Amino acid sequence: MNYSRMSKFTAVIAAVFFLLSACSKKASYDELIDSVSFRLDKVNRLKKGYEDSEEIKNLLEKALSESKKAVEIQPKSPDANGLYARVLFALGETQQSLFYAEASLSADSLNFHGNLAAGNVYRRIGDLQKAEFYIQRAVLSDSSDLYARYSLALLLQQRRKLKDAEDILEILVNEEPDNTRFLYSLAAVNEEQMDLIKAERLFKELSEKDPDDPELWRAYARLLEKGGDTTGAKVLYFRADSIEFSASED
Repeated sequence: MNYSRMSKFTAVIAAVFFLLSACSKKASYDELIDSVSFRLDKVNRLKKGYEDSEEIKNLLEKALSESKKAVEIQPKSPDANGLYARVLFALGETQQSLFYAEASLSADSLNFHGNLAAGNVYRRIGDLQKAEFYIQRAVLSDSSDLYARYSLALLLQQRRKLKDAEDILEILVNEEPDNTRFLYSLAAVNEEQMDLIKAERLFKELSEKDPDDPELWRAYARLLEKGGDTTGAKVLYFRADSIEFSASED
């Protein structure tokens, strides 16, 4: 009788420990997913497209470690695999990124992270039709994500669907008027459509928001050249060179 009671007590204790362990793993997994999502969003907000800072590298290293742990905890999770795929893509690991994106989509074909990762991979390897399919599906899965919509706009620009790209970028600029990446891309799309007046207005606005960016001044200068203002373009090229020279002196 005592043995039976002890056996039941041991079983209860084991069950409690199992539940506590399961809860702990779930909490740890959720924290990892939230942290990776946060770090990727921060990377998107820091990255300009033509430079990788030390801060971005540190964020991606931490996101890589966390997303890998999330996959180890839940190997079949579409979110864990999709986030891991996005981090790998950001680090230049294209084939590995596609592998985990496919793992994510095999578990849930509408998973936001898996579709976004797959779309970015296909865009990088040049299959723009496939890229558009996956990124469109990512946007349908989460239309609130600014950078999924931004990725779609850039892809549409690349596919020469310039009016569609402009429509998306105008919405993004209205939502975040101080976001220089969105403004820059909208200016570039207007320039490609030869709406030079609108493009110049946007470049002027950009120069006021980010006056220490030499690449921005060079883009502005190229626009003035296109419009025939070679004197104004020379002034802006000189300003870009001066900014770089001052930075190298520091």
